[in-house]
Amino acid sequence: MKGFMKRDILAATLLVTAAMSAPSFAQDDYLMNQTEDILNSEQIDIDGTFKKESAADRVAKMRKKLEEQNEQMVQKKIEDIRIQQEQELAGKLQSAFNGNMQAMEQNQAPTQQVDTVDTVQAAPQRIVAPMPEYKEENLYKVIPYAGGKVYNGEDVDSFNANVDTGVAFETMLSERISIGFRLGYTSMDFSDTDTYLSSVNSSFYEDLEVNYKNLSVGVQSKFFFTTSRFRPYIGLGAAFNRTTLELENDITNNNGCYYYGNQYYCYNSQDDEDRKVSGTNFTGTAALGAEILFNETVGLNFEFSYTRAFNAAFNANGNSTNSSEQVQNFLKEHGENFDDADIAALNLGLVVKF
Repeated sequence: MKGFMKRDILAATLLVTAAMSAPSFAQDDYLMNQTEDILNSEQIDIDGTFKKESAADRVAKMRKKLEEQNEQMVQKKIEDIRIQQEQELAGKLQSAFNGNMQAMEQNQAPTQQVDTVDTVQAAPQRIVAPMPEYKEENLYKVIPYAGGKVYNGEDVDSFNANVDTGVAFETMLSERISIGFRLGYTSMDFSDTDTYLSSVNSSFYEDLEVNYKNLSVGVQSKFFFTTSRFRPYIGLGAAFNRTTLELENDITNNNGCYYYGNQYYCYNSQDDEDRKVSGTNFTGTAALGAEILFNETVGLNFEFSYTRAFNAAFNANGNSTNSSEQVQNFLKEHGENFDDADIAALNLGLVVKF
């Protein structure tokens, strides 16, 4: 009897245990399923969007990339067309500037057909400025001149020349410097009242009349302070001179005696060369002047110059007792006086440029 009771209690215990375990296993299976679903679900980034692109997103991305590539190709094509147009324009302008006007009239080759693209701002074009026209300046000048000249020294008291004229030829080495050569001629007459003509037995007296002539050939350089139409300048020069003094009194007769050195000398020579002396020397000149140009070829020149001799042209022999030599010594002494004199000249010239 007791054995049946123990068996019944054991069976009842097993049934109760089984009944309590069934809900527990059912609950564990549900949690596992939920966890697996969560692990297998789509991953989410921090912005809450899915990282996996859809087909529409991929198509949009590809279309955007193609649009960017197409825009780059269009911009490059526009740049190539702009460069080609600039090169063609530069070539046409260069041909026109070189005097090849026929190039502008020729039929132009057909331009390459390209697709046009509207842009917000037109591509800039290079503007080629025309070359400045070079105007050649007249470099050579001829300047005929005339004016006055004064000799002043210890034994020469302001002798004024009757004629002082010449011509200068110049060339411009630069805008401000010129060099050239000039020819000059000076002539004057003067009287000597200390030495006079007289017959030995007569009270008639005649002053000695002397003619002075000077021919010079020299070089001169000028520096111009400005390059405008009014051009002041300073100049330096040197010249070779040939000077002649000639006695103009008639002393070819028996009464042709003259008083010289406290003595009378009678001179009856028929040779005019015995009444003339000549000498050569070198002189230096400093000048201050200005040119006034009326146009590109004609103007005026004003110049003041000061001249001194580097050496003597004459050497008198005062110890000679010969009558003909005494006449020449008389002239040479005057020549020496001119060698030692200061020479001032003021000239006006006409400037002709070519």
